[in-house]
Amino acid sequence: MDEQIPDDFPRIERLAAVPGARPKLLVRMVLNQYFIGETEGERLLRFQRCELVAEELKEVGETLEKRYPSASRQELIMRLAEGLRCERIVLPEEETWTIERAAQLLGWLFAWRKSPDT
Repeated sequence: MDEQIPDDFPRIERLAAVPGARPKLLVRMVLNQYFIGETEGERLLRFQRCELVAEELKEVGETLEKRYPSASRQELIMRLAEGLRCERIVLPEEETWTIERAAQLLGWLFAWRKSPDT
């Protein structure tokens, strides 16, 4: 795995409940190894998917900027964020990272960071 996952890419910790009085440690066996949470391979796949979505959002953002020249970049990035939420392409935990990455690719990061909703 040559690709580096950025430190700010979200880790997903899943909670689980098992009935009984005794304390339990919930683990999964993957390739004869026990894991708590996701493996690095699973995290890499999530990262690659989010990166692809961010690249697609970049293209959509460029199109929106040409189509609506009077709209501010902040308004455009909020439209992208709303569309991403509606489509449910990425996990809720990944939405903010994906939009920030798209904004970074567009050079609009300042517009997203200024948003009162974040």
